[in-house]
Amino acid sequence: MTASPPDTPTSLDELRDMLERFNAWQFDEPEEEAAVLAAVRNAAKNDPAFPAWLRALPEVRDGVRGAVIEALVVDPSAHGALLRDELEHALSSAETASEPRDWLLPFWELVEIADGPWRVRFRERIATALRSRRPWIRRWAIELLRDLYDPADPWLCGELQGLLEHDPSWRVRHRAYLTLKEHGQLPPNHRRPLLDRLRARWLSSGLV
Repeated sequence: MTASPPDTPTSLDELRDMLERFNAWQFDEPEEEAAVLAAVRNAAKNDPAFPAWLRALPEVRDGVRGAVIEALVVDPSAHGALLRDELEHALSSAETASEPRDWLLPFWELVEIADGPWRVRFRERIATALRSRRPWIRRWAIELLRDLYDPADPWLCGELQGLLEHDPSWRVRHRAYLTLKEHGQLPPNHRRPLLDRLRARWLSSGLV
């Protein structure tokens, strides 16, 4: 028996409740999921209070913010500016937060954004995070850029090659290596240090 889509929320409080239930897997049928994400887009389009409501969501990784971003990336022409503002706020906050993951993990959904001007803008902004002072943020940026990568961008290739050769964090060097290898842009005659190769094996085995 096909589940009935959830009722359309009439307020942002009801939308938050719907998203919390969605995050708790109470809506797991395709029709239900589609209805939840459509409700987010409808609120973003029609409720002037939506941007402030989104900004006020807790940064903790409870999945609610991620669900909102998942809904909005479907239509970047309508919601790109809002997503840009939220990403900017999250990146700025993550630089000083005790746990940057809480701020940035929801933005994994940006890899789903369609080709076009907004995909380029997000790629360029995320690429600037490669110069973050925090290793985890650099790793996060590399992971997103692995999907958003443009082999025709010499600046981005150069940044990743620089991290591969010189970043003090072996985990950052490892992520840079994987991304450059995937796109066929490893530096000529590059050979990873033995310790980095061993650490990568330990990482894949769950030992580190």
